Amino acid sequence: MSSVGDMTEHTGLTEVSLDDVELAHSDSDKHDHHLCLIPYKNIYIKPTSFKSHHRLVWIPSVPINATITETIRHPTRDLLNPNVYFITLEHGGFTWKVRRRYKHFQSLHSNLVLRAVNDAINNVLHHHVKESGVTKGKMPPFPKVPDRMISPNKMEERMKSLEEFLHGMLQIEYYRNQPEISAFLEVSRLSFVDKLGSKMKEGMLKKRSQSRTAKMCINSASMPGQWQERWFLVKDTYITYVRPEDSSICQVQLMDQSFTAEYGRQAGFGDALRVRNYSRETLAHCWTKRKAKEWCDDIKLSMETTGRDFIAPTRFGSFAPVRSEAWCKWFVDGAGYFDMMATAISEAKEEIFITDWWLSPQVYLRRPVTNENDHCRLDLLLKKKAEEGVKIFVLLYKEVEMALGINSAYSKISLVQQHTKNIRVLRHPDHVPGRATFLWAHHEKLVIIDQSITFVGGLDICYARWDDHNHRLTDLGFGPKFASDAVKSALGGMGLPGVMKAIVGVADDPQSLPDGTGNGSNLESIEVIQGAPATSASSTQEASLTKDAGDGAADTKTNEPPSKTSQWRSKIKTKTALLSKKHKRNRSLDAGLFPVFESMKPPTIPFKVEVDGRKLWIGKDYANFIFQDFGNNDQPFSDQLDRYSTPRMPWHDIGSCVFGSPARDLARHFIQRWNHAKIEKAKYAEDYPLLLPKSYNSFEIDEKWKKGAFKCQAQALRSVSYWSIGIDHTEDSIHQAYLKAIRESKYFVYIENQFFISQVDSTVLYNGIAQAIYDRIRQAHLAGENFRVYVNMPLLPGFEGEVGAPTGYAIQAIIHWQYTSICRGEKSIIERLNADGIPAQKYISFHGMRTHDDLNGRLVSELIYIHSKMLIVDDSLAIIGSANINERSMLGSRDSETAVIYEDTEFEPCVYDGVDAQRGKFVGSLRMLIFKELLGLIDDPNGDQLVSDPLSDEFFKNLWIKTSSVNTDVFEQVFKCIPTDSARNFEQLAEYKEGIANRMAVSDPETAIKLLKNVSGYLVFLPLHFLADVDLRPPAMTKEGLVPDQLWT
Repeated sequence: MSSVGDMTEHTGLTEVSLDDVELAHSDSDKHDHHLCLIPYKNIYIKPTSFKSHHRLVWIPSVPINATITETIRHPTRDLLNPNVYFITLEHGGFTWKVRRRYKHFQSLHSNLVLRAVNDAINNVLHHHVKESGVTKGKMPPFPKVPDRMISPNKMEERMKSLEEFLHGMLQIEYYRNQPEISAFLEVSRLSFVDKLGSKMKEGMLKKRSQSRTAKMCINSASMPGQWQERWFLVKDTYITYVRPEDSSICQVQLMDQSFTAEYGRQAGFGDALRVRNYSRETLAHCWTKRKAKEWCDDIKLSMETTGRDFIAPTRFGSFAPVRSEAWCKWFVDGAGYFDMMATAISEAKEEIFITDWWLSPQVYLRRPVTNENDHCRLDLLLKKKAEEGVKIFVLLYKEVEMALGINSAYSKISLVQQHTKNIRVLRHPDHVPGRATFLWAHHEKLVIIDQSITFVGGLDICYARWDDHNHRLTDLGFGPKFASDAVKSALGGMGLPGVMKAIVGVADDPQSLPDGTGNGSNLESIEVIQGAPATSASSTQEASLTKDAGDGAADTKTNEPPSKTSQWRSKIKTKTALLSKKHKRNRSLDAGLFPVFESMKPPTIPFKVEVDGRKLWIGKDYANFIFQDFGNNDQPFSDQLDRYSTPRMPWHDIGSCVFGSPARDLARHFIQRWNHAKIEKAKYAEDYPLLLPKSYNSFEIDEKWKKGAFKCQAQALRSVSYWSIGIDHTEDSIHQAYLKAIRESKYFVYIENQFFISQVDSTVLYNGIAQAIYDRIRQAHLAGENFRVYVNMPLLPGFEGEVGAPTGYAIQAIIHWQYTSICRGEKSIIERLNADGIPAQKYISFHGMRTHDDLNGRLVSELIYIHSKMLIVDDSLAIIGSANINERSMLGSRDSETAVIYEDTEFEPCVYDGVDAQRGKFVGSLRMLIFKELLGLIDDPNGDQLVSDPLSDEFFKNLWIKTSSVNTDVFEQVFKCIPTDSARNFEQLAEYKEGIANRMAVSDPETAIKLLKNVSGYLVFLPLHFLADVDLRPPAMTKEGLVPDQLWT
């Protein structure tokens, strides 16, 4: 008797109806219009039972060719059916083979006859009309003589008769769509889907899943309730199985470096098949040992061919291999990054994957915000794509609410309500003792389009991240350059006081200033017209202080008597203070879509303005999180700060975009994370499907994406472990890549990172970044070589609070670990170098970024928050991602992270310290733009030449160090900035703070403006002596002191 339960008992494969199928052309055969596939997006159409009569597993209107190519006789294994027939099938460009005995053909024939009779009876009894006009046709003849009666010399004739029977059945639509045929030929709804790869082994097996540590039971086949029938599929880089009752995908088991397939006794018992990877172990019962061997052989064939990239060992222990000839782009600051992201999202056809530490649905991807680009708000952009049928999957970090105010629950609700069918959001992990973690976070930042374009870097899609190289401190609605820059260009360069004069109708007579008492012009009739007559630059008290990088601060003198100037200036300040007070009461109304200067008046007053531009930062997006952390995120358009008195904190970050295979590798990572979270949190939620990786068959990159891109060698990296992605293995490939890149550097290393927590020869901190830097500098010193290490990081950690006060304990905790890594204690890199007789200042320098601006007639300054996670080596290698230089990001077992290592393959000649060398086009151009921004050379025609050689003394001492020194001194004199080397303890800090109120910016603004003309760019020194004489660790009984050190490191 037949034992092919996979062929006869559970049949009727799920598929969409013919009306739902829009045929897709294979990318690999773009010019062959006859090669059509089932569209990839059809995998998301709700499937039906294997026994359903409404299904379509075949590509419509595409023939199926079946040929019996050979037969092998095994009489000892089955006396009644000694011959095994090898059937080769072709359909829509797919070719596959199945093995069948005569009893399988016989069972197929019997079942089809029975089904035809049942359908005929049902039609008569229920007067059914033939569905879709499909006629049965005459069943082809079936050879009824059993195999045991066929002599060897008649085998050719037997093969031909069985082939003709099968061919005849496949020509009749009624029969070929029957579930029995689908099972016989091993096809399902996933067999011929575009972008899912080759057609490989499929069939029904009984499975039992168990964890890595579960003990195998030799007699487990006899244990009741342990086994379930599932339809298994082998694909290019994974295996999966579906539930026959509804055709839902139950599990996706990716091929990785621990992936193995075993059968027979090695798997536990005779007809067993066991498949293992880092995530799980699947045990299947294959009916016979021969079938178990067939399955094992086919899985191993996939492992050796299409799956070999993920099976073989890789550099750095990464889950993904090195990809050559990858197209890549870099982005300095968020403006360009988010702009291209908006374009890519708008062109998505099938899927969008997003994972962020924090996501703000109402954030705008393009600025300034106008009615024309309002659709580029993230939630509205995703809504539009969802309405077009694109499936959107979002993974968010589920925060500990008492510790963080990012409100991921609100983010989820805001996104899902845009389209309840096509937008799916999972938050992970659940903070349940014993199940997950309270200390670690999902810190990745990825946006993936159609598994072909991936944005990766340090930028979450959330408030405060959008910025450009101008790093503005103010946003009162003055247009594209804003504050005094826009004023200068639009109104003749008269500066902010001159603009206020134009706004309120101030004439040469200061008495005409409207003051609310009825004197002067009526505020309701105020208009500002672009190009209107304005006083000259020489008639104003001060010039604009907002600057583009490289412009410096303009200073113009006035011919107006000081006493007269101070009169109208004082009244302007009074008026703006009144407006600011009114603005506070009405800021919830500020949706950021009003004309220029709109927020400077009560919203009820008509106010016509024709100066071009809108706000850049709307509502919560205008942020300074050291001054005040985020809250009330469910009120996105309500200002959190008074933008008339508090400058924003600029944001400096690095992003990248990669196309093709590396993008698909990062999509594979996302899929692995999504599937882990789905199984853990929403296993039985049908609306949250398991995701499938696309094949790596050749696919073309649209020429428009190559514009401005570079061709590189790229490799995806990550930090993951069991809690974050469900693998019993810790991957720290980002850490390993950093170490190797630093150790093998030849000329210089440039680090731009949010943190620097790493020590030399440490027994407390285990990441090896500082050790690698120390070893490389020591090597250069012993060899007498010139070598540089540049480190650029925030001047203060990004926590709300005041250093030296109880609110600043979190800031101080981070400062403690950073300074003990950099310059304090025998494990710090600078003290260790100096102790070994190596002059640290010759080889390594630490810096931050700061800028200044004019806010309502006041000089203001703020640090620029460096959030980048980037390493550059020798202008030929860059690592860009989400990983900080600390234990959390680097060890792999803590925060989850992603990154890409880019290595140039195209070079141009250059000179490093007088020696001819080669500079990579991708990495070199990135590093040079960053240096020009830092040094104020963006608009300098000689900027490229000035920053081309970061190794030479001329650049390092006379440009880099000199610029940083001048900038630091000027900011110290004008603003008395914190942090500062002038305060080595809390007493000195308190005394220093007392002098801030009378700083030069307040007491002598004219002199301050002259000094600020000397500032170039944003580069300043990190104050290495700040609070050097005190213990910065939080007091033991505070909440910051009670948490383990691992939280801060």
